Amino acid sequence: MNELIAQSPPYVSLEDINIIYQKNNCDKIKTLIELWNIKDTDIKDTDIKNTDIKNTDIKDTSQETWTKIRDICDAFDGEMYNQIKNINN
Repeated sequence: MNELIAQSPPYVSLEDINIIYQKNNCDKIKTLIELWNIKDTDIKDTDIKNTDIKNTDIKDTSQETWTKIRDICDAFDGEMYNQIKNINN
């Protein structure tokens, strides 16, 4: 479900995503197609407020994930540097 939320248009609410997902028998591709066919003008103002929370939550989770990946890569690079340094000495 998080994949659908991340790939859905920013103006679609979580409730609408879930309804469309259930209507399409939990088929992610069909759900995304239908979500992207929804026009921005078809959405109510109250639904737009819900998407602000949705986008913020996903952005924070995504940012945390990339920070962890960078930390792992930095640690790996540091260890490789130490190993090469020890071989040359």
